[in-house]
Amino acid sequence: MKQLTLILVILSLAISAIAGQEITEHGVLCIDNATTPEQAIETLDLRELWRIGGNDEEFIFRSIDKVLLANDNNLYILDGLSGIIYVNSPEDGSAIRQMNISGEGPGELAFSNNMFLMEEDEIALLRPHPAKIVCIDYQGVPRESVDLSGDMFFTAGTAQWRNNTLVVSGTSAEVVNGQTFVARFNRYGEEFRYESYQTRSSMPKRQMVEEDDYFIIYKPWTIGQGGELYLAPYWSLANSNFYQINVYDQQGKLQKLIRKEFDSYKRSGRDKKNVAKQKFCGDEGLRRLSDRDIEFLVEDFDPDITNIYTRPNGNIWVQTSQSARSQKLGTLLSYDVFSPQGHFLRQVDLHGFGDGQKDIIYFLGEDRLVVVKGQMEAKFGCSMASEADILEIICYEMQPE
Repeated sequence: MKQLTLILVILSLAISAIAGQEITEHGVLCIDNATTPEQAIETLDLRELWRIGGNDEEFIFRSIDKVLLANDNNLYILDGLSGIIYVNSPEDGSAIRQMNISGEGPGELAFSNNMFLMEEDEIALLRPHPAKIVCIDYQGVPRESVDLSGDMFFTAGTAQWRNNTLVVSGTSAEVVNGQTFVARFNRYGEEFRYESYQTRSSMPKRQMVEEDDYFIIYKPWTIGQGGELYLAPYWSLANSNFYQINVYDQQGKLQKLIRKEFDSYKRSGRDKKNVAKQKFCGDEGLRRLSDRDIEFLVEDFDPDITNIYTRPNGNIWVQTSQSARSQKLGTLLSYDVFSPQGHFLRQVDLHGFGDGQKDIIYFLGEDRLVVVKGQMEAKFGCSMASEADILEIICYEMQPE
């Protein structure tokens, strides 16, 4: 009987470790997850439906900055460099119409590299600097814009709207006491900041610091179904033997911490050089930086988390620095999948054509996604992809959760 009791205790502890131990630290619930998920690794085979761009002369993209499925069941594709939104059919990718957004009038802007949905029938376009959100309806008719800040130093990185919650990440690049932050806004300005950190870049010292672009280049946060915010803290947690996601309610109060054991990716010398080349568009960009006597400080580790998604069923999909590394042949990306409560459920491997380290993925509803090939250089600050990277959109059908 004692032996049976001991076995049951051991099994209970093992299950608890796998399922995620719930503890309280400083009044905040913490879910600590081990490396082993509750369920087995799941492989989702992607079935190609259609592709546009590439060598197809009908669609010649200069950039593909965002692809989204709107409430009118059409695809909206933002080519920020051309100042065009392509409206296409999600069934076969065929063209429906185009909207020219380039200009200085109502519903127009000189440049945008981020697009998202607001309200039920609004397309929102983010102008990085000075930070502003320009809104139009599905036909391109101007709607009320959102002036994010009167601060001329504020540069916006990414934005998202869900459940009447508007969240924007950005950097206030002042000479002294600059900040990088994620904040909630309404149509009249900033309400509060979920998290903010003092930047290390300094023009008097003529230094630029990669870490300061964490909330600009990546999107380590997302809004949940109920308006809660899932946010991976600043880069500095890399090499902590775990990664962490902070969960805030709609009022900005920290509700819980989701943690998982994790081995951070330590960069080689070659990795660091590639990061610098991506940031400044190749060797020529680095030479211009050197000519201006500016030093670029590259971090020793990749950021642990580079993207967070909430799926229609409420589950949280986390893309990490290991998601596209050491994968089996045919695996595009791997995701850590958590329940809305923060328990590590399983690892999902997406099998399809593409390169997870070079291509960008956008989920479209429950059962589709698109892979944007050749866009990674543009994401990291280059004016456009190289001639060798012919921009192409491939749409896949995936098995819903």
